[in-house]
Amino acid sequence: MAKTWDKFNLTWGLEEYDQKFSLKKNLYAESCKFALWLASIKEKETIADIGSGTGISTVLMADSNPNLEKIICIDPGEAIEVAKHKFNHINLFDKSTSDKTASKSRFNLSQEYLIHLEENRERMLPFKDKTVFHNIPSQEISDYINKGIIQADSAHKIYCMSSFHWLANDEVKEETKAEHVVSSLRGFYSLLRNTGKLVFNESGLQFDFGDETITNSGSVFHNMTINSIHFLQQEFHSRFLDNLVNTLRKKVSTQINIDPTKIDDYHHLFNERNLTYLLTKEGFELEKIRKDLTSLPQTKGIESINQFSDTNNCLVSIFREEPQEWQRMVVTGGNMRYFNQSEELRNIPVPERTKLLQEAYDITARKHENIMHRPYGETFATFVAEKTAR
Repeated sequence: MAKTWDKFNLTWGLEEYDQKFSLKKNLYAESCKFALWLASIKEKETIADIGSGTGISTVLMADSNPNLEKIICIDPGEAIEVAKHKFNHINLFDKSTSDKTASKSRFNLSQEYLIHLEENRERMLPFKDKTVFHNIPSQEISDYINKGIIQADSAHKIYCMSSFHWLANDEVKEETKAEHVVSSLRGFYSLLRNTGKLVFNESGLQFDFGDETITNSGSVFHNMTINSIHFLQQEFHSRFLDNLVNTLRKKVSTQINIDPTKIDDYHHLFNERNLTYLLTKEGFELEKIRKDLTSLPQTKGIESINQFSDTNNCLVSIFREEPQEWQRMVVTGGNMRYFNQSEELRNIPVPERTKLLQEAYDITARKHENIMHRPYGETFATFVAEKTAR
């Protein structure tokens, strides 16, 4: 059985993720900055970056306070090798330092990105001895603590930047349920110091905002429910998936199929009620947020609308987007999300996949032009939970 994280391989990490999200406006990075604003890193603090991936969030953490003590990076995918490269633990393109080494020509990487990557390595050099990488799923943190590989009670803060939903995977049962985060939460509890904090954010794709509305006056989304702002993406996605399957059947094989249940099983996985229950059960308490929104970091090139939830348990952020941005989402993420379901799909070369994804996107955009002109925003909920005494 293929593991969920097998799709996060080195090629995907370099070509389809880090290259594209490092050089363009990046909602993921902006939402990370909001999380770091809610729970900032102090001098001499040890922190953990769960689901650190290619190190985009790790670099932001290092930049936020150069005087931190240590960053513990945990990710089960091979894409973690990109993060190791950024922090000078290995050189992906030098055989003498990396067992994952490969010629740059093996990957479809632009000169602009390669320059960016090397500038990043140089800037992160002071953090080489302040970072440690564990290529494991978060469910194994407890085992690593018991073996003495990771020190118990050592982290001041744990950050899950848009990765909390991955904790809900049970690879043995091949299912995704909110309650499966428990094994990871137990590892987090052991890793955190007393009163340490767990900081995480999720998009409206995974988090159900219920009837919560945007109250900011003058906003294009004024008095709209947050779920409906994000649901437009889900509406487009279901139509896109139908067109992708039809395109694959015409161009590749009439027998080909993509099971939508294996793609959308994260949709509205969490809500405030089940999060509160799961966190409380495992020794965490959601903090009431008491911060002044006027000090929130300014986003770069993206209009953001921010408010606290009705319960003050999370920061609600809407990044106003044009639906045309979905082209990047479905073409960039498509290789990972759609082509991992069968051997036949996995065997389609990446350049051909990109053409098929683009064709399906173009068909969807033409057929459903009305969707493309409706107000849309990427929604995020950011939480801080404190470790409590048991």
